[in-house]
Amino acid sequence: MLDEFEDEQLLAFGGEAADRGQQKILFFPALGGVFGRFVLQMQNELVEAEPLYRESIDILRRVSGAEHPDTLAALGNYGWFLQIKGEFGNAERVLREVLTLDRHRLGPRHAFVGYDMSNLADVLYERGSVSEAEILYREALAIFDASLPANHQYVAAALVGLARIFAERGDEIRVRAFVDRAVSIWRKELPADHWRLANAQAALGWCLLNEKKYVESERILLASHATLEKQRGANDPDTRRVRGWLVRLYDRWGRPADADRYRQHG
Repeated sequence: MLDEFEDEQLLAFGGEAADRGQQKILFFPALGGVFGRFVLQMQNELVEAEPLYRESIDILRRVSGAEHPDTLAALGNYGWFLQIKGEFGNAERVLREVLTLDRHRLGPRHAFVGYDMSNLADVLYERGSVSEAEILYREALAIFDASLPANHQYVAAALVGLARIFAERGDEIRVRAFVDRAVSIWRKELPADHWRLANAQAALGWCLLNEKKYVESERILLASHATLEKQRGANDPDTRRVRGWLVRLYDRWGRPADADRYRQHG
């Protein structure tokens, strides 16, 4: 999932979307530091952070309205927080609400609607609803193709989602195509050791695992996991996913001790 507070280049398209992006940053002080506190706490103090999310969303709904850009941004980040907690059912519910409200406010072909689809697809993939996730990733890409530059990071994120799906099918040709395009987009803006690049490469490692190319898969997955854990933390959904792939790799490879090490680490 793309983190709305982390990315500085969300606003490659102008108008209302650009205004929404600015508001995502500027509403922090208006809430008396509530969001600042939960951003500091959410990685290590999940129990304490959740009431702050709820409080902030309630304030925004009362003050700005349910469909205000600030409210929707906060609600989307709450969905991401629920992913970190592993509450994928609740995350799905929240992200479906965001998608519905954005569709109503912005129309069905707006870039932020595609962004919402891609985020929801991430959760559906984790829940095993792979077919629906694929449909949403493809719809998101169609929206992005019509509304954003070809090298926008939203495009890259959806491509990585599709790469994970085709990796499960062992379709190395398509996975490499998706990953290569995503990496080429992010390399223009990000350092070579950035976690987004590692996360994209991990999809290729997953594909190679499913093709029983264990040596190459191990090399990619170990490197990706190390980068994700260092930069995103052990509880991040992407880190956990790649750790799970390492468990499956070593189980299938007949290396139970290595599998147990990562299983216990999770």
